Amino acid sequence: MMRAARPLLATVVVSTLLLSGALPASAQEDGTWYFDAFSVGAAHTAGFTGQGVKIAVIDAQINPDIPTLKNANLEVQDPLCKTAGFEADVPVVSTVVAGENEAVHATNVVSFIIGTGDGYPGQTGVQGVAPDATVLFYSAWVDRGSEKDSPAPYCYREDSSTGSGEFDPLLSDNTSDSIAEAMNAAMDEGVDIISISAGLTPHDALVATVARALREGVVVVAAMPNSQAFTMSYDFPARGNGVVAVQALGADGKIQESVGSIGLAPNLDQDTVVAGPGLAVLTQGGPDGWESQEIGYGTSYATPVVASFMAVLKSKYPTATGNQLIQSLLRNTGGSEHDVQYDTTETFGYGTASITGMLAVDPTGYPDENPIIDLNDIDPTYDEIFNPVEPTPEPEPSEASADQPSDSDVTGVLTGLAIAGLIGLVAVAGIVVLIVVLVRRSGKKSAAIDPTATPSNSENS
Repeated sequence: MMRAARPLLATVVVSTLLLSGALPASAQEDGTWYFDAFSVGAAHTAGFTGQGVKIAVIDAQINPDIPTLKNANLEVQDPLCKTAGFEADVPVVSTVVAGENEAVHATNVVSFIIGTGDGYPGQTGVQGVAPDATVLFYSAWVDRGSEKDSPAPYCYREDSSTGSGEFDPLLSDNTSDSIAEAMNAAMDEGVDIISISAGLTPHDALVATVARALREGVVVVAAMPNSQAFTMSYDFPARGNGVVAVQALGADGKIQESVGSIGLAPNLDQDTVVAGPGLAVLTQGGPDGWESQEIGYGTSYATPVVASFMAVLKSKYPTATGNQLIQSLLRNTGGSEHDVQYDTTETFGYGTASITGMLAVDPTGYPDENPIIDLNDIDPTYDEIFNPVEPTPEPEPSEASADQPSDSDVTGVLTGLAIAGLIGLVAVAGIVVLIVVLVRRSGKKSAAIDPTATPSNSENS
């Protein structure tokens, strides 16, 4: 699904960031390398920390009580099942859980944005790239982890679109609808950026909601698949029209290897928009509990980092629109300003995201247009974004019709009376016929039952 609107130019924008070499070994080993490599600390020192920016994170369940999130600007939203119109008997799954199996993914995704860096005794926790931004967190599915018998996904019905006995949250209409509900709720709250570290097969409601976000200038940042094996599924909203699809790279400046591939080939993908730091990064929680720290990998972590880059930019230039934030992201990859250029090797998309390059140029001078919206037939289409078909509302009754019966009402009443009279006549006639039949049958013997008789069609229908 190549976005044909991309200018296929040289790859000069890709790697002016020399990520390896300048980094101390300790930073690479402890998973904090990207703070120095991408000059995140320098942006914070200059006073740009995401203040005044609202970011919606849509993920699984979360544990907001770990040290790095305890004092963060985190607003955990109520379960969507209460308002999303799902069946009344659907169990409401809590947004907040303490189990690391269910919550470690979302907890770290949020920490990469607004983590305070506080840790358990003797630790430094995950430090967010936009620590003064406000995150509105929505849970849209349940990450069961190793708990096979735990509740299946968020706001769900028992019917599964997989056709199998097990519930696959990424293929389920219910999960797609839950993400759509979360996105709509977030936009109603006025968020600037939506970050989604998941991919699934799209359904109509989610496609329409992404279209709404693009129409209203809300930035949608989403994770690319971690493997070429998933290029035809689990790919939305990252492959959605106008969405910032994020690839993960490491301290050596290389993108991740495709999970499960033979020979560990690079995870090349033609729909990548930008690459951001997401390999060998510090995460909190693991099999040994929340106090354990791990080194994490994947586009799930690169996505909130890139979303945070744009939040930091908006905190410096608060009047910049969502479209201008995307323009700045693409025009300043690699650390210097340039025209929008696409990497023909399908490695870095439009380049490596650079917070330094973005902060150096006022984005309000860029066109207020999303530069990655394609005119071709990609979900959501151009018309679905900018020329949506609004449902026709049902006409409301006028005051006059509410006070007095209409001609049709009178006709209906008269017709009803006529039918009632006819039913009465038929009933009387039926009673007479019934009496006659009973009289005739009273003098006859019962007919014998033939055991070889064939059942009638009505019994087999």
